[in-house]
Amino acid sequence: MRIQRFFTLCMFFVLWSLKLSAQQVDATKLPTYIVVTVENTKLLGGIGLTIDWKNSDYKAEMERLYEYLQSNKNGGQGVRTLTDLLNVMSNLGFDYVDSFNASAFGLDPGAEKQRSNVVFKKNKR
Repeated sequence: MRIQRFFTLCMFFVLWSLKLSAQQVDATKLPTYIVVTVENTKLLGGIGLTIDWKNSDYKAEMERLYEYLQSNKNGGQGVRTLTDLLNVMSNLGFDYVDSFNASAFGLDPGAEKQRSNVVFKKNKR
């Protein structure tokens, strides 16, 4: 009985890890334009990314893109700099279009946080 339970548990973890590694970003399912908010996080030595997908028809794929950009696990890119972001999005088939400042409201009014919205457009290749 214990061996069967152990075997079942092992199979569950193997299948779960395969499912996670199979979740790659399909650029054809993403919208034409994507706006990524980039926040300078000096404390941690990198950038924080935000993609707004609330009430979007592309919600599932946008969440997958966010995880792909943030995570180092399961083939993710683990974007730490703006250069990384530009290169990863280019590899996914998106071109840089423009960037503009975003408002930043934090708990500490003396803290300097720089937030920018970076716009990418799917190329037609």
